Amino acid sequence: MISFVAPHSIINGFALPLKEEHKLFLLRVLIPLHKVKSLSCYHPQLAYCVVQYLEKDPALTESVSLRVSVQFHALTTTE
Repeated sequence: MISFVAPHSIINGFALPLKEEHKLFLLRVLIPLHKVKSLSCYHPQLAYCVVQYLEKDPALTESVSLRVSVQFHALTTTE
């Protein structure tokens, strides 16, 4: 299980502009965590981390919105 102990302080410490590795962590690790069945166990902390990223670099909002929209559509669309 991933621990979300004070991750906001880590994200707040990221220098601007955000490094590519930090952006990839958001898109490849944090956003996909919204799909797991145990999301309710850590959703408030995860949401707070994502918000911290978006406040740090508002330009990420479009990428995150698009990724979440595609994932949600994939989960709700039946073949």
